[in-house]
Amino acid sequence: MKYILNTRAAHQAAELDALIRHYGAHPVPYPCIAIAPPADPAALDAALDDLCAGVYGWLIVTSVNTVMAMAERLA
Repeated sequence: MKYILNTRAAHQAAELDALIRHYGAHPVPYPCIAIAPPADPAALDAALDDLCAGVYGWLIVTSVNTVMAMAERLA
């Protein structure tokens, strides 16, 4: 039996676990990160205010976790 470490955050591991099982291996949960809001959201709020004011010409987001965090703060 092959064992594969799944290092995704715990709340995002299920899909990869299912794929690992589908291909005949055993997933071993080993989350290396936790997704959590900042202790002090002031810097994020200021950046989002600038974004909404048109200060930035571009915004590139490379993580669904970032998109979710930004949407939550904007709401």
